Amino acid sequence: MPLLQFARGNPMTLTVVVGQALRDGMKTKTQIEDFVEKLRNGEVAFKDEASEGRSKSLGASLSYGFEQAFTEDERKVLALLHFFQGFVDVDTLRIMGDEKAEWCLLEVRGLTREAGIAILDKASEIGLLTSLGGGYYTIHPALPWFFKTLFDQYYSPLPIPQGTNDGMENNEWANQPAVIRATHAFVESMGTLSSYYHDQYEHGNRDVIAPLRLEESNLLHARSLARQNGWWDYIIRAMEGLDTLYDHTGRHAEWKRLVNEIVPDFVDKDGNPITEREEKWLFISQWMRSLFREQHDYRAAENQIRKEVEFNRRRATTLLSRPAESLSAREKNSLRSLGTSLHELGEIQREMDQPDCAKSYQEAFEIMHRIGDVSAAAAAMNLGHTYKDLPALRNLDEAERWYHRILELCNKDDRLAQGKGTYCLGHVNYERFKDAKKEEKAEEELLKHLNAAMNYYKQALALLPLDAVDDLAVTHHQLGNIYSEAGNLESALYHYNQDVHYDERAGNQYGAGGTRFNIALMFAKNGRLSDALLYARAALRNFESYGGKAKEDEDQTKGLIAQIEKMINQKSSNQ
Repeated sequence: MPLLQFARGNPMTLTVVVGQALRDGMKTKTQIEDFVEKLRNGEVAFKDEASEGRSKSLGASLSYGFEQAFTEDERKVLALLHFFQGFVDVDTLRIMGDEKAEWCLLEVRGLTREAGIAILDKASEIGLLTSLGGGYYTIHPALPWFFKTLFDQYYSPLPIPQGTNDGMENNEWANQPAVIRATHAFVESMGTLSSYYHDQYEHGNRDVIAPLRLEESNLLHARSLARQNGWWDYIIRAMEGLDTLYDHTGRHAEWKRLVNEIVPDFVDKDGNPITEREEKWLFISQWMRSLFREQHDYRAAENQIRKEVEFNRRRATTLLSRPAESLSAREKNSLRSLGTSLHELGEIQREMDQPDCAKSYQEAFEIMHRIGDVSAAAAAMNLGHTYKDLPALRNLDEAERWYHRILELCNKDDRLAQGKGTYCLGHVNYERFKDAKKEEKAEEELLKHLNAAMNYYKQALALLPLDAVDDLAVTHHQLGNIYSEAGNLESALYHYNQDVHYDERAGNQYGAGGTRFNIALMFAKNGRLSDALLYARAALRNFESYGGKAKEDEDQTKGLIAQIEKMINQKSSNQ
């Protein structure tokens, strides 16, 4: 089966790979899977009997077409496809040859987009690539070995011959061995694209998720090459795009594995940054702290963020009193880092019910708003949460004021930010409903708040992107609450189940458990005891997956299960 999947229906490819597997005496599933993985990485060349001629030999056919169709210079360009993992963006090749960049690779120096597309289109015509249009191409998984052979031919480990670097003598990479020059150019160009997509996303452009999906394997490969060569900056840059992709699509478990792999590259055994890698350590610290929060280990997260605040405040202290217009881009970035770390400190303090979180958020908002950073909207949102949720500071009017600031600050075309601001206004009205219900207000007032909340949540669903799984989960959960309050169990169940669906897509077992607990309560209150018991037991399994870190939720759920079982037994005895 792995060989069939690898060949993608190409009979010649299938003949070649099966023949190679038989010649190598492969018999077990593990041997075949290892063989396929090596082929995908270009580590093993087919021994495909070139003497059989072009009609039967994949290697002979490709070599013939390659030699006939391309000049020597074009072959040097195509040999670089060895680095690409199934997908090629012509802009990556173009960036590898950027004349203004220190990593400029001479073999593609000054390559224009049009010239690159012409070469890749020609490669598509002879079957090396498949054109997707717009300068995007896919590579058949059977071909990495072919490009690896070409790469070895044109990019030997020898230094570039003296006098051929064409005026780039002062470039530190120009006189490196060819294989290092090419590897560095690929890693740097992927890092450039990765940072670009990350920055675009941060400024509200959600369209970058599509190319990030296509580039994922290339980014992982660039990250791996950077680690092998000790290029610490490029590890971080490759991971910026992966961070954006995995966070947007809720792939938290995969992201955790990537972060944990590189922690020893930047953090010593005492948890401090490795000397001369402090700037990169900030990224690692932020990712580590986010993982601590996801695991509900707030003490560890607080300790980590305080290290970041201290580090960033030392760098930015002299900038706080200067007018924003006098600050350089680098100085603004230093302030941005301080604002970000203060915001994250506020997040953790709020989760630990510490009223000081408002001061942290307020300082973060003022810094971000002063330098015109879009993150000011996030600080406004969390100030709203603080005044809504924290008993010591609860003030729903103040919460609503900050939530309206979100819609004022964010880009009107940013559907994700607009959706978040809208469902936050739903939160305020739902809280007003709960307060009014507790105070036994008139039904007219209850319905006013409940309908206002429902309308905001429905508007949010219309705004949120379909792959914003965490936000969709929140909105569906709240609609489930509203329909449950209104006694519409089927509509409530639909929205609750949608919430569970999105939580599980995101790997959020805690959220899924909380929603299943709510469903169990709803069914129990309405006499559907067997359904209530099923959902309560499922909720307990979700909480137990945290290995004791959600013990309070476990105990509460066990209490609910015992109560439901008691009600079932009483009902049976009465019958």
